[in-house]
Amino acid sequence: MNRLKKEIRKRGVKLESDYPYLPYEGLEAVHIDSERAIVSEYYSFYGWLTNKICPDLSLQEIEWACDRGRLFG
Repeated sequence: MNRLKKEIRKRGVKLESDYPYLPYEGLEAVHIDSERAIVSEYYSFYGWLTNKICPDLSLQEIEWACDRGRLFG
């Protein structure tokens, strides 16, 4: 686990390993792109939710991608 994942986990963002099982209450996958500072979550009933990690480690919603066939945001 890299530093970014450790820091955002402290701020309340859950990684896949934090859930007891997947899919969990509609959540199918969580992907952290450390290079681009992006958190993507896939919900079976909505699609992909993509958030940008700001320098202060807060999340800013940037996109809802409703099943466009793209993998990991």
